[in-house]
Amino acid sequence: MKKSVFILLTVALFSGALQTPAQTADSLKSPLQLTDIYDMEMIGNPQISPDGSRIIYERSFSDIMTDRNYSNLWILRFLNTNISCKHD
Repeated sequence: MKKSVFILLTVALFSGALQTPAQTADSLKSPLQLTDIYDMEMIGNPQISPDGSRIIYERSFSDIMTDRNYSNLWILRFLNTNISCKHD
């Protein structure tokens, strides 16, 4: 069960679930600029709780005004923990 929860989290995060509304089709077509790093947010170090009902992960971002990197811990809570993965 923990593997399927991790897979669901990974798919959600890489499918654009954390994209900001300010991103438009025009901004995605322009080349990457050096200051674009300040608009990016990264996730990492996901940990699943022993009962599988929660996932905690680190969300990192940069602040252009202070020129510093910051990170916060975020918790995802699952209302339905009966997630299963079928194998062939």
